[in-house]
Amino acid sequence: MVAYSDVGVRLWQLSLGDLAPTAPVRINDREAVLVDLAGVIRRFDLATGAVVWQGNAGSDVNVSPAAGAGLIVIMDRGGTTTAYEQTTGQRRWNVDMQGAAATVIGDTVVVIQDQTAHALLTTTGTHRWVRPIFGTLTDMEIFAGQIVVATKSESVILRGTVSSRSSWARC
Repeated sequence: MVAYSDVGVRLWQLSLGDLAPTAPVRINDREAVLVDLAGVIRRFDLATGAVVWQGNAGSDVNVSPAAGAGLIVIMDRGGTTTAYEQTTGQRRWNVDMQGAAATVIGDTVVVIQDQTAHALLTTTGTHRWVRPIFGTLTDMEIFAGQIVVATKSESVILRGTVSSRSSWARC
């Protein structure tokens, strides 16, 4: 991975053991986390590229991590979703769930598995609620304090329940 300034000057380079199929995810203004295909997790300094800590998910990873509430959430292709402490990289909890996307909002981690949104407590990974998502997932983001799940056919706002739907016009 290589970092450049806004005028194209090379700032630093971080060697990876494998390809990183997704972009780094910011933890705060100074640091980000990157997971490569081999499952190596690196928390690093954005200004210098220095690795703060490094760990291993134990399986291949091809989905972007999620960060928030002091956690980094990794979804591996072995079928496990694991939460790590942001500051130390120590594992906090894991659940048998092959996630396609995740986000953290407040004290909840929302993981999309198949066509279902699973809300897990940040502290323990215990299920809070489960809701169906209809259609093929394209993205999930937090917008205006709410979780928005986009599929090829609609967008859904989640607040513990499916609160509203917006269908996309079909061409």
